[in-house]
Amino acid sequence: MPKVGMKHVVAAPIDIDKEVSGQPLTYLPGLIATRAVSADLTYTRDENEYYADDVLSESDNSATGGDVSIAGSEFLPEARVALFNVRKITNEGDVPIYRTTSVPAPQIGLGYMTTLIYKGKYMYIANWIHKMQFALSGESARTKGATIDWQNETATGKMMAAIIDASGEPAFKDEVVFEKAGDAIAWLNNKAHITQTVEE
Repeated sequence: MPKVGMKHVVAAPIDIDKEVSGQPLTYLPGLIATRAVSADLTYTRDENEYYADDVLSESDNSATGGDVSIAGSEFLPEARVALFNVRKITNEGDVPIYRTTSVPAPQIGLGYMTTLIYKGKYMYIANWIHKMQFALSGESARTKGATIDWQNETATGKMMAAIIDASGEPAFKDEVVFEKAGDAIAWLNNKAHITQTVEE
């Protein structure tokens, strides 16, 4: 099924004080992280091979984590506070200052919607990564020339396993298929505890 679109990147901090193995994660109120440009996810796998009788007899290629990259039009200060643990301070009058420190970024849940076409019909996939952590890797900016050079921002991070039910199996990402974009967006908003008017 070819993908023809991607939008609505949402994120919500994990309430780590309520994290219990074998139970669903609890998320604090989240936010729309950025205007979406692209999402890339690459799983890390345990490539472990076992040989017997001089041949490869068993192979374990189970997922152990993954790398996540989100490109967006911008990550506004509120998103930087929620995703990267940038600190908001007001020690110079009433002017808010957003300060980057050495404090690690919080563990979060991350979601986005992808649009696909299958046999001429649109389908909308709500993707939810249960547990991940972004990392500030760097910034870049370019001066404006004779024509506008559109510049995206990219956040990269690590996806982690979460044991969220009695099966004991590690969970990484859920996908839910909807026939309407608004239903997929509403599902993501519910996961991230976001209250807003549903878009179509």
